Formats: sequence, C-alpha cells, structure tokens
Amino acid sequence: MAEAAALNALRRSRNFLMETALRKAPKKPVVPIKRWRVTRGDTVEIIADPKVSADAGKQGKVLRVDRKKNRVYVEGVAMRKKAIRPEPGKEGGMVPVEGAIHYSNVALVDPTTGQGSKVRYRKTEDGTAVRVSVRSGAIIPRSDESRIRKKPRPSEAAPGDTPSEVVTKETWAGLDAEVERAVRRRRLRRKLQLAQRQRAQGYSGFVPPPALNRAPFAKSEPDERA
Repeated sequence: MAEAAALNALRRSRNFLMETALRKAPKKPVVPIKRWRVTRGDTVEIIADPKVSADAGKQGKVLRVDRKKNRVYVEGVAMRKKAIRPEPGKEGGMVPVEGAIHYSNVALVDPTTGQGSKVRYRKTEDGTAVRVSVRSGAIIPRSDESRIRKKPRPSEAAPGDTPSEVVTKETWAGLDAEVERAVRRRRLRRKLQLAQRQRAQGYSGFVPPPALNRAPFAKSEPDERA
C-alpha cells in the first residue's frame, strides 16, 4: 500500500510539473517610451537583435512605428511571410513583410558619416528642438513623411461641435481694481485672525490629531440597585 501511494504521488507531481511548464508565463507590461527620437521616414541602422542577427549593420527606412509596444518596422529588415487572402485585383498567398524590431535596436544614421549614431536634442536660436548626432554634431532633420498625418484632422464641423465663434468669444473681463483690493484685504484679515488665534492657544507648530484633543471617556459607575 505504501509503495502504491508513493507511486501515485509521484505521478501527480509529474503531471503538475508538466502543466506548470506548459502554462504560459504572464507577459510583462510594456512601458511606453516618453520621447521618441525615431520617426516615420528616418533612415536607421540595425544595431543588434537576436531575432535579426543576420540583418545587423543594415540600413533602411522606417516604414511605421508602434509607440504602444516600442516597436519599429524597417524596410527590408526582419522579413517574415504572411498569409494574405486573395482580393479582386490582388493575388493572395504567402507574401514577405517586414517584422517588428525593438526601438533600442536601431540607431539614426548620421547624414555626414553615414553611420549609426546616438542622438541628443538641442534648441536652436529660434527655440525649436532639433536632433543632433553625437558622433559628428550634425543636425538630423525630420523627414517629410513624419509631418504628414495618416489620419487627417476633420476640417468640417460635426453636428455636435461647438461653433468657432463661441470658442473664441471672450467671456472673462477680469475683476475691477477695487474688488481685487477688497479680496486681498479679506485674505490678509483672515491670515491675521488665524495667527492671533494660534498665538492665544499656544500654537508651537504641531497640530495634534483629533483623537488627542478628545477627553477620555469617564467610566460609568456600577448601579447599586443592580
């Protein structure tokens, strides 16, 4: 009996280990990058990535960026096949497409040296922030594609939109000088009253919590008749 119980326990433990091994580990939440230095249309160089080790050192154009997952899609890099359904005018089948690469595995190409380089931001005389190459100090201009919105803003007003005349209308003219002076006097008077009250109560900078200000409850005397 003892050998059978030990054998059953071993089987249960083995099944448990197999289930835990097959169970997928929870994915770590992706923390979006606050400030992106790579935009759509830039020329970048692949630094290193285990998935695209064969493409390390290649240069290509950024087709699109995924800011929620910190991924970029570079032209001709990390190619994979995707099944596409046939549509009228288009042939279906296995079509090669670009795969996603992490943002940290690409570097902007310096326009003067033609090599990948780290980038810093610097403000010009007129106050605009520009990208500057650390390798040579040259300014890396933004591409024209990054300035074009994929989803253009609606130009026509919808039925529920607020008219522009109402939005631009000035409704706050400010307080009169006399009213503003009266408000300032009232605030100063309240501050002085509060300071005098605290000084009279011996305020030393420590405000005790409400529980310490309460008097202890008096114990009720036992009823003699009981």
